[in-house]
Formats: sequence, structure tokens, C-alpha cells
Amino acid sequence: MSSRARRTRLAALLLLVMAAGTAPAASADDGLLLIDVPGDGTGFVHDTDSPLLRFGELAPGYSTSGTLELRNDSTRRAGLRLRSFDVEESENGCVRPERNDGDVTCTGEGGELADWLEVEVGQVTPEGGRSLWQGSLTELDGPGAGVALASLGAGEVLPLRVTVTMRRDAGNDTMTDAVGFGLRWSAQTDSRESRAEVLGVAAYAPTGGSPAPATGLPLVGRAIPVWLALADLAVLLGGGVVVLAVRRRRPAAPA
Repeated sequence: MSSRARRTRLAALLLLVMAAGTAPAASADDGLLLIDVPGDGTGFVHDTDSPLLRFGELAPGYSTSGTLELRNDSTRRAGLRLRSFDVEESENGCVRPERNDGDVTCTGEGGELADWLEVEVGQVTPEGGRSLWQGSLTELDGPGAGVALASLGAGEVLPLRVTVTMRRDAGNDTMTDAVGFGLRWSAQTDSRESRAEVLGVAAYAPTGGSPAPATGLPLVGRAIPVWLALADLAVLLGGGVVVLAVRRRRPAAPA
């Protein structure tokens, strides 16, 4: 190594040491934002694998909701944001009603179900509640996506209700489709940011029998009949995966 190269490398190392020595207190994710899913018996924690959403059935117009509480465990006011992560879709093949409805992506990955899922986040209040945000799942996904929900004071607890609805005008091209996604909450002060990847959700729209797993989702547990829709749980990036079964009614055969 030449003398010049050694001097350049040494200068770079000194800059790294200076940066480490003059940086403010660690901004690591050390529990600024805490979460509690009522009934899970754990209280406020940074990560939870408790299921938030449960579906008995899912069809156009059907919805499910779950409640949680977020706490700003810092000494400063923090802004709360929400986005989705790891949105994965799967066709799981096609049945005749899908093809008749114009679905041409019947092989491989893909799917149309995510486009038909609406998400609403509301604050739970003694008077019933108020909506903080409502929109499609796809609005929460992608680089730079996410929405501002509220501002949390130091030590403040915010009770929330999350509702996911399948739009009434969803077509037959969603039959057999699956979508998996996670919900990421983040609280940010002037100098720190904390994230809580609360839960992942896998929603199925099968036509009968046992649902096929969405591509890439590490689901565990026993197979479930479509009509029972029991939530099975798996770990996904510090959160969980809730399996949702969906039943779609076939059009009645002509007499």
C-alpha cells in the first residue's frame, strides 16, 4: 500500500471515530413505541405476536376489525405513522369464474385481491371513536408510502381500531387469490424513531376446500376448512401472520 493510500485510509478511519464519538445518544429502536393487544396477557411490549384480525368469512362487503393500544414511551411528543410492508400476492391458480371475469394472470405470482381491500384506522373514544385514516391497502405500500395518523404526547396512550373490508364491488377475478401483508407503526421525535411491526395478515379468497398458502408466506399450523376460518399464527419479521379464510359464492347454475 502506498504512503498516500495509507494516509487516505487513516483519514477515513479518523472520520468514522469522530462521527461515533460526537453522535447524540443512540437512536436505536429501544422501545420508544410500545404496543398492547388487549387480551393477550402481555401488556405493553415492543413486539407482539398476538393476532389482531380474525375473519369468520370473507366475501365482498365483509369486514373484520381488531383493537390495539400504542404508547409513546419517550419524554417527547412523537408523530405516529402507518404503512404496510411485505405485501405479497398469489393467484393460487384460477377457476372458471375467474377466467370468465377476464383474469389472465392465472399462473405464477400476482393476484388482484390487494386492490379490493380497504383499511380504516380509528381512534377509540368514550363516545365511540373517530376515523384517523381510511383508504386502500395499496396506498400504504411502496417506497415513500405511509400516512400520518396522530401526534402522541410523552407517555400518551392511543387506543386504536383497525378495520379491513373487502369492497362490495370486487369481481370474480379475486377467487382463489391470496395476499399477505404486515402493518408497521412508527413514532418519531426530533431525534429518534421507533418502529413496531405489529402483525402480518394473510387473506385468502378460495372457492372451497382448504386454502392454498400464499407464495413466500411462512405459515405454520394445521390446515383449516374454509368455513371455519380459524386464525393460525406464524412469525414474520417480528410480527405475526394471521391466516384468514374466505368463502366466495359461485353464481347459481341456470335452471
